[in-house]
Amino acid sequence: MIIPIFNLKFQQCGVFYTTISAQEQALKLKNFVCPIKSCQEICFENLQTLIIHLNKTHKRFYCETCLKEGKKFLSEMPLYNHENLNEHITFGEFSNSGALVVPPHPYCPVI
Repeated sequence: MIIPIFNLKFQQCGVFYTTISAQEQALKLKNFVCPIKSCQEICFENLQTLIIHLNKTHKRFYCETCLKEGKKFLSEMPLYNHENLNEHITFGEFSNSGALVVPPHPYCPVI
């Protein structure tokens, strides 16, 4: 039996669930939760407040280009420190076998 979706954004994408449990798990993926396990502040109102928290409290950053690309759930996005973020942007990401997984991000100078 297919359970009708109650979340309008998922409904617009044509996502339906076979169980309530599956629906709840999918909706959790859309929450703005601090990915640092030891953090006392759990959930945030929006992405911007989560980003500010991560930057100020943990000195960790999401790649803005990868966030805008939007091909992963937020919970799947890697966090970087300042040095690793610059390496990610400049050189991209490689698999263990050496294959390019995420290409370097183009640099657009401010004019």
